[in-house]
Amino acid sequence: MIYIGLIIAVLLVAAGLVAMKWPGLISFYSLMTPQEREKVDMKAAGKSSAVIMAVTGLACAVLYYVTYFMGHPALALALCIVAMMAGVIVLTAVLRKYDHNTQRKKANVHIIVVAVFMVAICIMLWSWSRPVRIAVTEDKIEISGSYGVTVARGSIRSVQLLDTLPEIEVRTNGIGMGNIQKGHFRIEGFGSCRLYVDLKYPPFVLLGLDTGEIIIFNTKNPSETESLYRACLDYPDAR
Repeated sequence: MIYIGLIIAVLLVAAGLVAMKWPGLISFYSLMTPQEREKVDMKAAGKSSAVIMAVTGLACAVLYYVTYFMGHPALALALCIVAMMAGVIVLTAVLRKYDHNTQRKKANVHIIVVAVFMVAICIMLWSWSRPVRIAVTEDKIEISGSYGVTVARGSIRSVQLLDTLPEIEVRTNGIGMGNIQKGHFRIEGFGSCRLYVDLKYPPFVLLGLDTGEIIIFNTKNPSETESLYRACLDYPDAR
């Protein structure tokens, strides 16, 4: 995941260079008729595209790596996507001034669609990156958030505290964003498991259910994780 910022920056700069050399490939212009293209300053549009894409690529890389090395990989990816979408909106708006055709509705639609898409992506990533909420009560353990689950007290057969999490072999149906892992995975030595973990903050609580299913969770506060572990040990059926 550490190379994502660099890859995005390189791709955006490369796309800008292509747009400068062959501006007719820009999506807005590729759909125009030859008559409409005659009313567009293609050379200036290509140069502006190259500059905007290069700046967007640099912004993506800076935002990504600053946030990533602060310990927030999920937020780093979200900010990178926001920067890309913002770059597309700016590019769309700037390219309009080189288009001297009277029909500008298509450009307006592009801006609106991109803006809506950007907002949707941001909301989705924000939701995915949110830590799960874990509540241990007298009769159940409730894990809220993405891929949340409620575990009845009587279904728990074993409780363990793991200092390290075995290797994740494959994600079968879940979210993997850097250290944040939620959903269904296959874990070395355990097989199919439900994970609700941030790998950066051990330890991890492992619950073995009477169905054979395994649930592993933790919080960003190791002391809180250990408190949840002790609370689970109070269940009579847990060993």
